Amino acid sequence: MFVYVDNEKYTIDPSFQHPGGNHIMSLVAGQDISLDFKIYHPTDLARQVLKKFLTRKAEPTPTPATDGVDWTDYNELRKEVSAYFHKHQTWFHTVNYLRLAFLAVLWVTFLWGYITQPSWYYCVLFSIVTTNFAYVGHEVAHFAFWRNKYAFYLLTYLGSDTDYWYETHNKIHHKFTSVVGKDLDIDHYPYIRHLDSEPCLWYHKYQHLYSWFLYSISGFKYMFYPFSWKLKAHFFLAHFGFPMLYHDFSTILIRWMIFMLVSGYILSLINIISHTNDKVEYDVPTTDFLAHQIRTSLNYGSTSLVHSMMTSGLNNQIEHHLFPSIVSCALPYISPIVKEFAKKKGLPYHEVGNFFDGLASHYNHLKVMGQIKSAS
Repeated sequence: MFVYVDNEKYTIDPSFQHPGGNHIMSLVAGQDISLDFKIYHPTDLARQVLKKFLTRKAEPTPTPATDGVDWTDYNELRKEVSAYFHKHQTWFHTVNYLRLAFLAVLWVTFLWGYITQPSWYYCVLFSIVTTNFAYVGHEVAHFAFWRNKYAFYLLTYLGSDTDYWYETHNKIHHKFTSVVGKDLDIDHYPYIRHLDSEPCLWYHKYQHLYSWFLYSISGFKYMFYPFSWKLKAHFFLAHFGFPMLYHDFSTILIRWMIFMLVSGYILSLINIISHTNDKVEYDVPTTDFLAHQIRTSLNYGSTSLVHSMMTSGLNNQIEHHLFPSIVSCALPYISPIVKEFAKKKGLPYHEVGNFFDGLASHYNHLKVMGQIKSAS
C-alpha cells in the first residue's frame, strides 16, 4: 500500500501500526493525502514518524500529486495554536471525557424512559441527548479523541456508514468548503437556493418559511442513507424491537416520528447556519487553505464553553475547519488566537454572538436568495 504526501510517494511497511488505528490507512490507500496529513497532524511528530516507519520516496509520482495549496500562513498559525493546545491538553481532554461520561448517563436514562414510558417528553429528551452523541461521533470521525477503529465505527453518527462520511465530509467538505459543485453541504437545490448562480424558481420566494419544515425531516436522510442492515440493526432494536414489549405499534410509530423530527431539526440547524448565512463567502479559491476556511465559515458564541459543549465545537466552525483533530472544548480558547491572526493577515473573521443570531443570519440569507435573480 502507498500514499502521496507533498509530491512524494510513500510505500507503507506492513508492520506499521497507525496510532489512530489501521482502518485510517485503508481509507486513504493510493491517494494524495497532503491536506489530510497537514490538518490532522498539527505537530512535526507525524513527519518524523513518516520518515522512520515508511519507505520514503520509493518512486516519484507519475504526475504532480501535491494539492497545490499555499500553506504558509496556516503553518505559522498552526505552530502558535499547537503550542497553546499541548500546554493545556490534559485539562481539555479531562473536561471532554467528563462531558462524555455525563452524556452517557443521560443517554442510558432517557433511553430507558423512551423504551418503557409513554410520555412524549422522553422522546424529545432522548432526541436531544442522541444528537449530542452524534456530535461526539463527528469528533471521533475527525480523530479528535479515542483514535481507534472501535470508536470510529461504533460511535460515528450512531451507525452511519463511516467510510461514506469520511469521504464526503472529511475529504470533500473540509477541503472544498462552500465550493459550488463539490461541497454537498451547500447543495440543496432545487429545494433550497443558497447561491445566486442557481436559477431562482417561483417557490424560492417562500424558502425562508418552508425550509424549516424540510430541516425537520432531514433526520430521515441521516438515518437511512446510505442504508445497511448491519449498521442500523441497533437503531431498529432501540426504536421498535424493545418498545414492542411495552407499547402497541401505533404508539411506537408516533414516538419514533417525534424522535426523528426533533433530532433531524437539531442536527440541521446546528450544522447549516455555519456555512449558509448572509456573512460568509462562496466559491472562494482553494489556493490558500487558511484564507479559504476563514472566509467560508461563521462562528456563533465563539468563546462560549456552553455553546461548545452543546454542539461539540460546531459553533466554532472556523477553528474546527482549521484544526479538526483538536478536541472541541479547546476551540473557544483557541478562537482568540485565530481571530487575532486573521486580523493580522487582513482576513475577515465571521462571527455572531450566539446560536439565535446565527439563525437570524441564516434566515436573512434564505430570504435574500429567494428574491434576487440568478447572476447568470
